[in-house]
Amino acid sequence: MSTALAIAAYKAEIDGKATGSIDFQVRFFQALDEEQAKLFLLGEEPTCYKNESGELVCWCFERLVAFSEYSDPENGEELVGFITNSSEISTWLK
Repeated sequence: MSTALAIAAYKAEIDGKATGSIDFQVRFFQALDEEQAKLFLLGEEPTCYKNESGELVCWCFERLVAFSEYSDPENGEELVGFITNSSEISTWLK
């Protein structure tokens, strides 16, 4: 059975408008390949709540940034990561 870690990006919206905030989450998957993991994340409902001003805040899955399978890692071993730049990230916020 394969084991993997993924980095998923979620963008914030307030009352349906992008805020420019991105939440990067490391997510664990077992027995799923990269495409299946992406479909799993796409199938999740956004996390939504009312802020102190009564506005609806939602964190919506934007993209799977990185996916890495591993088995029996050693201490300190990098399991998943990504390299990007600010201009690429800015395209995710639109």
